Amino acid sequence: NSWIQQAIGRTEPKGQLVVLLDATDQSKSTNPFVASDTLGNTYVLYAEDTATNYYIYVKKYDSAGARDISFVTSGTLQLASYATNASIHATVLTHDYNGNMYAGWIQVANAASTGTVYMKKFSTSGTIDTSFGSSGTLTVDAAAPNNDTHGFSAALDSSTNLYVTWSDKGIDVAGNIYIKKYNSSGTLQTGFGTAGTLTVVDGIAGEIMPFVGVDLSDNIYVSFSDQSGTAGTVKMKKYNSSAAV
Repeated sequence: NSWIQQAIGRTEPKGQLVVLLDATDQSKSTNPFVASDTLGNTYVLYAEDTATNYYIYVKKYDSAGARDISFVTSGTLQLASYATNASIHATVLTHDYNGNMYAGWIQVANAASTGTVYMKKFSTSGTIDTSFGSSGTLTVDAAAPNNDTHGFSAALDSSTNLYVTWSDKGIDVAGNIYIKKYNSSGTLQTGFGTAGTLTVVDGIAGEIMPFVGVDLSDNIYVSFSDQSGTAGTVKMKKYNSSAAV
């Protein structure tokens, strides 16, 4: 169509890569996330709305920006697909030292306004690790009706334990921020926090968009935006690997 012709015909600025050219004028790509592995390959995760379905894809490129066509199907991995009664609110992507890829997203069912946080694990070739979670998919949070999961992130420590943090606004519109800890097989580490879940902020009001990072000593850092006042404030908390502040 004309949109594709215009996109193909334009000259991109030096150093800029066009990851996706939409297949139709009705398609739109959202929620991009980028990460690199230890070999310098770059992976781009994004959601695509075609007006009839939502899809989540990962594309792999080498350090020069050339797509790795040996990666799954011509360089593209499809993570999930949903009908139009659902939407994608956030994505995340990270790699361990062995090049395994952990990809996640929040899927929201529009009719019920529920948000569910998912993670999947893949090898460097894009093969799903079926031993991770349930047949390769880890359900981090299956929100109750009327809850709204709002932003999340993930990080790995030196032992490839996976930390996932997200904000669940809840029915009282309070900002609850949680972290869950899993081993590399997707098993919840119940000794972390309370039965595997650490509550960073519990229903104060308006805490959203958490981000988690882990340092070389496996200390955990969580930043978030506090929207409870007239102006937003960015805050951060530090925990050790046992969830002690």
